[in-house]
Amino acid sequence: MSSCIFEWDQEDIRRLKEAKRSELKKKHAGHALTEAQVLANISSRELAKHCRRRTRGVEVTRGLIQELLKAMWELTDTSGLRQINAESMTHVWEVQQKHLPCIQDPPGVELYTKLGSGSQKGDKVLDVLRCGRGSSSVESFHRHQCTFIPGG
Repeated sequence: MSSCIFEWDQEDIRRLKEAKRSELKKKHAGHALTEAQVLANISSRELAKHCRRRTRGVEVTRGLIQELLKAMWELTDTSGLRQINAESMTHVWEVQQKHLPCIQDPPGVELYTKLGSGSQKGDKVLDVLRCGRGSSSVESFHRHQCTFIPGG
């Protein structure tokens, strides 16, 4: 679901891959690394620490979530029971789509702060980033909205 809402900054990803390749070359001298090996060695923690994400926009997010849901309708567990009640989930999705604009990044607002002087990986130095966006703030806003604003 997260990848339906957010996309990684490709320039940040490129720099992280270069740094990870450099780091791995030092550890495994003489071995040529494939792109897949470099990517497999990048942790989600490293992505969050060195790469920015941004929201994709309301319509792109809507389309990607609809595709995700469509792909999940027929999923079953090992005994053949459906994992998702399509009728119920369709209703939830119809109701929740109104919140898509609320979770988009505000235009022109820089949500990332550069912390410290960077982090050394191999022979590269990467920025250490902290994001001001938090899912709990969005969740809190909507809980407040539902409680105090009828029909919110």
